[in-house]
Amino acid sequence: MIVRNTVMNIQVDELVTIDPEIMRQVDRSENVERLYCGRQISNGLGLELQKTDQDPSIKIPSWSEEGIMKRIKKWQPEIEKGGHILAASKGGKIVGFGIIGPKQTDGSIELCALFVSSEMRQSGVGTILYHQLEGMAKKEKAKSLLIYSNPTESAVDFYRKQNCEIIGIANKSLVTHLPWDVVFAKPLER
Repeated sequence: MIVRNTVMNIQVDELVTIDPEIMRQVDRSENVERLYCGRQISNGLGLELQKTDQDPSIKIPSWSEEGIMKRIKKWQPEIEKGGHILAASKGGKIVGFGIIGPKQTDGSIELCALFVSSEMRQSGVGTILYHQLEGMAKKEKAKSLLIYSNPTESAVDFYRKQNCEIIGIANKSLVTHLPWDVVFAKPLER
């Protein structure tokens, strides 16, 4: 057990492998009404993000079995190379999980995944997981945390609250129903 939050009765445990049942328990579904879009700033040398309403809204579904297996195939090697997976539970039910990859040659560690069940969003579970994963990256003496986030208002605003800086946007390859990722970085103190 990594941490137990007695106020919320949340327990966070480190696992050694991604069990498909963990992902099945986490309802990642979301109704997205606003996305962040990248727009070139007037001097042509950078980007700024701007919220755009989605009409109709975008429905992000729960995990499909194919989606679960696709992600496990992508994330399990990251754990086997030295990364970590944490699972948050409440009352014996998994309500969120997060994964960091191994430290890279440039000193960065990627936050590969952070998901909280829809009924537990805005409860602090994501913040608990994020801070535990960031702490693990610091123990690995990582110089920075790198995050490829969905461009949803909820995800982008969450990482901004964690003091992560937007460093760009990138094409999507895994979650094709959203147009791009917002790329964040956070320097980690020594």
